[in-house]
Amino acid sequence: MIRRFVCTLAIAAATVAPLTSNAMSIFGRSDSNTPSASTPKGKTIKLTLKNKTASAMTLTVNDQPVTIAAGAEMEVKAVDGTNIYDADRNVKVHVTRDLSGTAVSFR
Repeated sequence: MIRRFVCTLAIAAATVAPLTSNAMSIFGRSDSNTPSASTPKGKTIKLTLKNKTASAMTLTVNDQPVTIAAGAEMEVKAVDGTNIYDADRNVKVHVTRDLSGTAVSFR
């Protein structure tokens, strides 16, 4: 009697356990469905940023600070629709598909 109960309980647990781990994804709330900062929401645009000023420039691209030396250029990838900010959080560039493969110069 006890053996039968234990076997039945073990089989029930083995059957229900995979269902409970996937229950949140059934309702669309699993961690795999939530976008993170590293997951692009749209098309990735590749563009070149050129610093034509006499001093180094710090910009924020994809929530990551990027420093471009004076007179230098840097190729970056950003998601379509994102903004590139300067150190004072002013929008310097709004990334669109039209900027794909182009160079943006700062003077």
